[in-house]
Amino acid sequence: MNLFYIEGYKFQILKRMKTLSIFISLFIFQLTSMAQKPEPILSFAAYVKESAYYKQQAEIVDAMEKVVPHTYEYNLAKWMHHGQNFAYLKHLKKANELGSGRTEQVYLHPTK
Repeated sequence: MNLFYIEGYKFQILKRMKTLSIFISLFIFQLTSMAQKPEPILSFAAYVKESAYYKQQAEIVDAMEKVVPHTYEYNLAKWMHHGQNFAYLKHLKKANELGSGRTEQVYLHPTK
């Protein structure tokens, strides 16, 4: 068999593999650029919302006080609504009593 023909055949295979790898790379790049971007989650201290938002939250907590005053959710919301103020610590303690044995889902950030 002719050695030149074998080398030419290898060259064609390498050329096609190079073209295919470039095509696959561009395809993957296109897919990643079209992927949905997650919305950034900022700390509550990183920005201030409009006053209407805070008024609405206050109205929700007030409505909870009338409808479900002896629940874990109300007591926790009341404590959190007042900026985790220690004057409202009794609400956190009450929530802790009502929520004992309660299963909560917690997401732990992976450590690097």
